[in-house]
Amino acid sequence: MIDKSKVSKKVRPGISLSNSLSSFIWLDEKKVLYSIWHDPHVYLNRGQNDAIQFDCENFITSMVFDTKSKVYLADGYLGHIDLLDLEKGSVIPNVFNLEETLANTLVTRMILKNDSILIGITKDPSYFLIDLRKKQLIKEEKFPFRILCHDYNKEYETLALGVKYKGKFSFVVLNIESFLNAEYSNKDLESKVSNQIIEDDNFSPQEYIHSIAISKTCKFIALGSKGKIYIYSRTTNESNELESVFRYYSHNKSTELSNLEVFNVNQVRYSPTFESLLVSAGGDGSLRFYNSYKRKISSKMIYMKNKQDEINGFLDVGWNPEGTWMYYTKGYDSKFGDLKNDEREIKIQNKMYFVSWEEVFQKCISKEFLI
Repeated sequence: MIDKSKVSKKVRPGISLSNSLSSFIWLDEKKVLYSIWHDPHVYLNRGQNDAIQFDCENFITSMVFDTKSKVYLADGYLGHIDLLDLEKGSVIPNVFNLEETLANTLVTRMILKNDSILIGITKDPSYFLIDLRKKQLIKEEKFPFRILCHDYNKEYETLALGVKYKGKFSFVVLNIESFLNAEYSNKDLESKVSNQIIEDDNFSPQEYIHSIAISKTCKFIALGSKGKIYIYSRTTNESNELESVFRYYSHNKSTELSNLEVFNVNQVRYSPTFESLLVSAGGDGSLRFYNSYKRKISSKMIYMKNKQDEINGFLDVGWNPEGTWMYYTKGYDSKFGDLKNDEREIKIQNKMYFVSWEEVFQKCISKEFLI
């Protein structure tokens, strides 16, 4: 772990969390909004040790901001959209109530289009479109697959989804404009996924996808699975060609491959400023960096060494839009098994950290690695 005493101006103090993050957005370089699973609050952190707390009726599963002062919130299992007014410091509940068919599922992603159309993606899996000016649900549709993970490129209005389709795992990339214009029928979506499964000889359709990322200009797609990262390049005809596969093992001293533990790649995210630079958050407690062009992995990383009674891994990672700061979270990773009937005294500490890109670059990246 980075020594905070030496880089106090570049690394903010860690923030303790009651659970893992359920939603997170940057408002600017110093301000972030986040919510926590099963915690009925939204927190505003301004680069200090503590955060301003906003009360909600239930825990929040997704957020998207309309302006820098107004943020739409999806309220877990209550079936409505709330509005957080940061200027007034209050949450306005029920600015929009979802239909009964959408009310008992979790909204896992919201996208705001033209400040008037709210696109919501749910866990069950459905998607819906809301006209915010008319406060009217204009469309609700079922996806033909289950959504496992997602990433959205706002500049290129492109959505990448890791999916499960008929018992097999794959991914699909959608253009939001085409999505709104109803250019994707369920038959088209099924065809996209099934063709990817058939044509991709390098990815096993039985391999669960934990995370997905799309690069700055949508040239690269990265998938995080159990023990592997797959990087694809997007061609002019929107097909996906595998560039490289990185194997993800734990950092023990054994040299025998059979003795190395395999951990989940819980999150992958591309840099907003460097097209090919990818970071991954692993259940083994490491943040690793990759160059998609060069098909190389950095020899240095941010690594968290657990004590004997700790079983924390990295769960999430990402950049702010300007690429000047990074955040990452640690907490319990499912690789360690179910703790309900575990008699050991296990220490689980969910925590979030912020570190400047300058500090990460000095610790983990070289100029040659990026060129």
